[in-house]
Amino acid sequence: MKGLWVKRAGRIVVLLLMGSLVGLLLAGCSSTQQTASRATSTTSATTGSSLLFGRTSEPNDRTPSSTSSTTAVTPHTTPSSTTTTVGLGLFPARGPRNEDWVWLWGYIDREGHYVIAPQFRKAYVFSDGLAAVQRLDQTYGYIDANGEFLPQIEVISGFAPRFTEGLAPARADGGKVGFIDKQGNWVISPRFDSACPYTEGLAAVEIDGRWGYVDRTGSFVIPPRFLRAYWFSEGLAAAAIEVPGSGQEPAQTKWGYIDKTGQFIIVPQFLYANLNRYRCSPGDFHEGLADIVVEGYKRCFIDRAGRIVLGPYLDAFGFSEGLAPVLTQEGGKWGYIDKAGEFVIPPQFENAFPFEDGLARVVIPPGSNGYIDTTGRVVWSSP
Repeated sequence: MKGLWVKRAGRIVVLLLMGSLVGLLLAGCSSTQQTASRATSTTSATTGSSLLFGRTSEPNDRTPSSTSSTTAVTPHTTPSSTTTTVGLGLFPARGPRNEDWVWLWGYIDREGHYVIAPQFRKAYVFSDGLAAVQRLDQTYGYIDANGEFLPQIEVISGFAPRFTEGLAPARADGGKVGFIDKQGNWVISPRFDSACPYTEGLAAVEIDGRWGYVDRTGSFVIPPRFLRAYWFSEGLAAAAIEVPGSGQEPAQTKWGYIDKTGQFIIVPQFLYANLNRYRCSPGDFHEGLADIVVEGYKRCFIDRAGRIVLGPYLDAFGFSEGLAPVLTQEGGKWGYIDKAGEFVIPPQFENAFPFEDGLARVVIPPGSNGYIDTTGRVVWSSP
């Protein structure tokens, strides 16, 4: 968990924070932990407060520095997040080491050509038109698609979370969470214990150990009554409640899916919902299917009726662009299946991640990182 200080347009300093995974289940939501900070808000009653952002994208960041090398050479990629790039078609890719032996990151296009030359210590995926990057001095900031920094938000240290629908979760000095805009202004004053990013106009927030959903005014539309809750996708969101045990069995936490009225459309019955949150993707349902975890920690895919239609697999990520990466056996290779469960791209990778904007990150034996297209063709790979 990392805290980060953000300086907004002159005087405002805010603290951003990577949210905890909460047992690998809540990546993407802001954590309740923070380090000391101070800030001045321009749009809420919480002046003199510090802002702490929730974590919404995965490691792959870096930021230009005046001392960094910008020479583009053979790329190397290890982006650990594939959050939405809103059609920008830019992908984090690791290039050469500089004279201090630090790997430099930049961004490639769909053809594997550098568009933003390697110059950052880390680089995260684009989301809402912005990408978080880390400078060589290990401070963070945001760049646009041209590689230009946003002067209104300067991250002094730690990790910069991603924006969705123009907002990002942020924590104030007193420990409460609200939401800020891309100018660093409070839009929803900090009053929650934790929060997830906005999707489909709603954000999951926590108060006193229970989760509910607020609209863009910060008003509750689904009261806080869930043990855990995720963001909405395709009109549904994963939520967990305590289910009484039968006989002498203890109560258990089970996951199901709710609609925007807060009613369970798929009754709580699963061990976990979308356990693999590496990309902090908005919501669980993608293209009509969601990946869930059943007893024995096997991965399956369900439809909107809650029926298991594919699986079980040893491991899997959700569908995107008609394909899903799956691992069928221990010590085996990852490949990509279609919605009929047939391998379209045969198992051959050490690891594989969902497609985004036409490319997917893979680990090619014996350990090179790369991107493939939907035919399985390697578009770009590390040296």
